[in-house]
Amino acid sequence: MRNSTNVASVFQSFNLSVRIPLLSKQEISRRNLEIGFFSRVGNLDAARQLFDGMSKRDVVSWNAIITAHWQNNDFLESKKLFECMPKRNIISWNTMIAGCLRNGLVDEAFRYFIKMPDRNVASWNAMISGFVRFDRMDEAEKLYEEMHNRNVISYTVMVDGFARNGKMNRARKLFDMMPERNAVSWAAMISGEGKVETARKLFEGICHKDIVSWNAMISGYSHNGFGEEVLKLEIRMMEEGLRPDHATLIAVLTTCSTLCLLQRGRQIHVISIKYGLESDVSLSNALMNMYSKCGSIYDSELIFQTMRSRDLVSWNTIIAAFAQHGLYQKVLSFFRDMDATEFIPNGVTFLSLLSACGHAGKGRDVGESL
Repeated sequence: MRNSTNVASVFQSFNLSVRIPLLSKQEISRRNLEIGFFSRVGNLDAARQLFDGMSKRDVVSWNAIITAHWQNNDFLESKKLFECMPKRNIISWNTMIAGCLRNGLVDEAFRYFIKMPDRNVASWNAMISGFVRFDRMDEAEKLYEEMHNRNVISYTVMVDGFARNGKMNRARKLFDMMPERNAVSWAAMISGEGKVETARKLFEGICHKDIVSWNAMISGYSHNGFGEEVLKLEIRMMEEGLRPDHATLIAVLTTCSTLCLLQRGRQIHVISIKYGLESDVSLSNALMNMYSKCGSIYDSELIFQTMRSRDLVSWNTIIAAFAQHGLYQKVLSFFRDMDATEFIPNGVTFLSLLSACGHAGKGRDVGESL
């Protein structure tokens, strides 16, 4: 780990012996963009090397590298860099709040919020959103009431919070008070509404529906077992010229799994390839589950084997798939393969293993596997 507090002094000492031309404003801006790019693609070392090599930096440079560290799971370094910043602006503070919330440090985020010399709407929205996300609605509501200047995001965050906590009357009251609404506001109401009929009326009331609105309604139908409506709405969405994303396809695949609609599931698979979505891990997991539930277990295996990256759900899905089909040797083989990775089996994994061993009369093998 680098000693960030010595960054400035190292460069000052180095410049005494070696003349390094100062960067122009345009060059600094270009390098700031490059730091952000390297951060987004997960190359933290390249981002830091670029930052460390800058003979002159502005506040945007510091904000960019601080964000790069917490975006790439090194929040401790972000804190060190923030402490040795020569100059901070509101975005610097907002960046630290975002980093805290990314790491589940709600109280620490609030301490940064309190210490801010100045705040903007984004500062308030970030902190309120953090409280909502971690189910601290009382604190979110208190902060919201203290907020003087609100925008559509401020209202939407609170509507979503009330809806997710089952307080639909309060969500609807606040929703009706909103001076303006966007697709996310509508989606928050639709997804929170317990009655799909009411949610559908809200959905149809949206003048300009975007993918968020459609996904909220499709997911609502999917979660409540209205499979036929899911399929109808997905077709209507595409007929109206909207391109589905991974969330749309996952909801439709869930319906295909429940209703054993193999051919429709295959069509969704083709659509995912057409739009370049097949590399999404969650979508691949949904495809594996669909093929398994529809009886095409070896298509599930093919999906698994061709995945570029996997998560714990991927392993659990393929193990459960073979367990459901009574293929004990395959279950054990994948379990051993999983054990050789960095993924740690959880309760879902062992439940599938127990199921497969039970069907095969191999109960003793569970002890050996454990």
